[in-house]
Formats: sequence, structure tokens, C-alpha cells
Amino acid sequence: MALLRLFITATLISSSTVYAGQTCNGYPLESISDPVAAGWNTEKLKQVKTMYDEIGSAALMVLKNGKVILNHGNTDKDYNVHSIRKSFLTALIGIAADRQQIDLNKTMAELGIDDKEPLSNIEKSATYRQLIQARSGVYHPAAYETKAMAAARPKRHSHKPGDFWYYNNWDFNVSGRLYEMGTGKNIHIAFGEEIAAPLCMQDFDLSLMRYHYEEQTLYPAYPFRMTARDMALFGQLHLQDGKWQGKQILPKGWVEESTAIYSQANDNGSGSGYGYMWWITRVDNTPEHNTTIPTGTYSAFGYGGHKITVIPTLDMVVVNRMDTDLKDGPRLSGKKYDQLLRLIIAALN
Repeated sequence: MALLRLFITATLISSSTVYAGQTCNGYPLESISDPVAAGWNTEKLKQVKTMYDEIGSAALMVLKNGKVILNHGNTDKDYNVHSIRKSFLTALIGIAADRQQIDLNKTMAELGIDDKEPLSNIEKSATYRQLIQARSGVYHPAAYETKAMAAARPKRHSHKPGDFWYYNNWDFNVSGRLYEMGTGKNIHIAFGEEIAAPLCMQDFDLSLMRYHYEEQTLYPAYPFRMTARDMALFGQLHLQDGKWQGKQILPKGWVEESTAIYSQANDNGSGSGYGYMWWITRVDNTPEHNTTIPTGTYSAFGYGGHKITVIPTLDMVVVNRMDTDLKDGPRLSGKKYDQLLRLIIAALN
């Protein structure tokens, strides 16, 4: 295990590629020069900026019809994306499944998965698909859990695979290992090749990527550091059903499949349902000024207020970043983020 960690770290450090090549012709997203002509209310956009300042966001980007309507803060500075890493992995899993490199219907037993506290035969009957749905029923200690996640973890063997939804880092981390086993590719390197390069991401840098190991489990987390403007491209890729400049980057239909609701996660707001490591708006029961978050909106959420939200009905992508590198820096709650989303939506005339 120590040799594997050393090899992976050395590989990432030596691979300091930034993926925007000469053929990309610069940053590919055009900015709107006249918001009013594009259908926006400038007074309400000022209210969005005021709220952005109040919540202490490090960066905020809003895309409409593939063009930048708002660009506040350090959109070219990298921060830890935290749990948004999981939605990045889901995109890679879709590509690998389409190439038949992985089979989402295979079980942990068939795939040779066990852990330091051995899995039972029932736990080993969980499928790869149930992992990416957070429905494995395997409640083994996991790397990169917050205290709240660990406290909420159900009792071991309390639910059978497929019966219960729990936001489970064990599922997400093992999903990463299974991707690497099936494809023979490191997650970060694969993301660079499969997504960052074709999207002409300006800042994606492998030297910033790491794995996070903990002693209680065999399976590490796979943190990413990314900038808001690169994350906006990832959101736009999904808004376009995985297609980019005439090329199908993600398999056709994968965005629809991965952002379908398989579990009810919360009661309302922008994260009320759960798909394949995406949060989906099932219902928004808390409108403000008659503005609601549209059903079918889906988001990638990261600790502290890192967000990528795709609103298909409005052809819109929203990215918010918080400086979670600062130990005592501002954090953004889900409720407050939903208020920001509604304010952005209300700014459309």
C-alpha cells in the first residue's frame, strides 16, 4: 500500500500538465456585454452581487445559453472542490461503462471488493450501480468523512443493498477504485484526458491533485482542486447532454440517466433527490418572491458551499466557490445557497 501511494503521488506531481492547448484558442466562453438586451434585470443582478458579498463567496459564475452573464471574484483560482469530486467521477464512469470497461451491474463479490473490516456475503451482493446511487448498504468506516457523516452512518448490516439511501463516502471511494481497476487509469489523469482536454479547461493541473488515505479502510478519496471557470465548463457540458463543439464527450443519454432521481434525500430546495452522485431538485416548497428552483435542476455540492448547479429549463449554469482553504473562513449553507439561486433566477426578466 505504501508503494502504491508513493507511485500515485509521484505520477501526479510529475504530470503537471495544464490542459488548455494552443488549439483551444483561449477561454471558450463568451461574456455578455449587455445584460438587459440578453433579458436580465440589472437592478436584480446588483442584488445578486450584494448577496455574493454578504455570504463571503470566493467566486461566482453564471452562464446563460453558454455565455457568461456574471463573473465575480477569483474565478481563475483553484480551491478544493470537496464532494464535487464525486460528480466528476460519475462522468468518467459513464464514459467507461459505454466502452464496456466496467459493468455497473456486477457485485462487490464479482469485482473482488473487501475491506479491512471484512464484508459480509450480503454486503458483497451490492452492485457497482448501487454504490454510485449511495444505496450499497455497506456502512464500513470511510476516508474523507466529515464528523457529521460519520455520526449519521447507519449501524453496520442494518440495511440490505438497494433498500436504503445514505450519503456514504465508502460507496463513493470504492466507486473510484473500481473505475481505476476497470480502466487501468488514474482518476485525475483520466479526467484530464477525457474531459479537461476536450473542453479546453484553462487551469486543470495534475500537480494539484492528490489521494487521501486513512488507516481504517483500503480505499482512498480522490480530491480535486479546480477553478470556477473550469467547473463552469463541466456544468455546461452536462447542460448540452455531454456534447461539446460537435463531439459527444459523455455518452448520449448518460446525463439524463445520472441525474434521474433514484432516492429522496431532503424535503425541498436544490438537493431534494439523489441520482448517480448528483443532487436533483424534486420539489421546492420554499419560494421567495414567487421564485422557485425549477424541478429537474441538478447540482454537485462540496463541503462549505462549493456548488455547480445546472438548470436545464432555463439553459443556465451556476458555480459558487468558498475559500475553504481558510480554516475559519466563511461557509455557505444549503438554505442560503438556495436563496442565492432564487435571486439569480428572479433576475431574468
